[in-house]
Amino acid sequence: MRKYILFMTIALAGIFMVACNSRQPVETAATAELPESEIVVYYFHNERRCATCEAVEAETKAALEKYYPEALGNGKIAFVSLNMEEASGARIADQFDIAAQSLIVVHGEEIRDITSEGFLYARTTPGKLHDAVKNAIDPML
Repeated sequence: MRKYILFMTIALAGIFMVACNSRQPVETAATAELPESEIVVYYFHNERRCATCEAVEAETKAALEKYYPEALGNGKIAFVSLNMEEASGARIADQFDIAAQSLIVVHGEEIRDITSEGFLYARTTPGKLHDAVKNAIDPML
């Protein structure tokens, strides 16, 4: 069963990587300066983004605004979207050993990777992605 799950995860990641490079480039902004927030949700992406990539970012933001509006407002939690094809995005991706589109939650030395949930649920069942974001952040608060 574990081999099947591993195979499916790798296959899905491969499909998303190919699909994410098949659309026209869109404008994105990389943040050169990182926020000094206690918890940072990073979304790493490429220049060319598919509908799923865009949904991961939008639904992650929606989850943060839904569950943590005050923490977003006072800077305790921050969301950072980084284009890995830009110098600042690549530099930060290297710090976290990120090589492909990824969604991670960082609190000090603790890193929670919710990339799989992001790409599995963002377009079809965004509520599950919202839950994954909440489940990753709540223990860090």
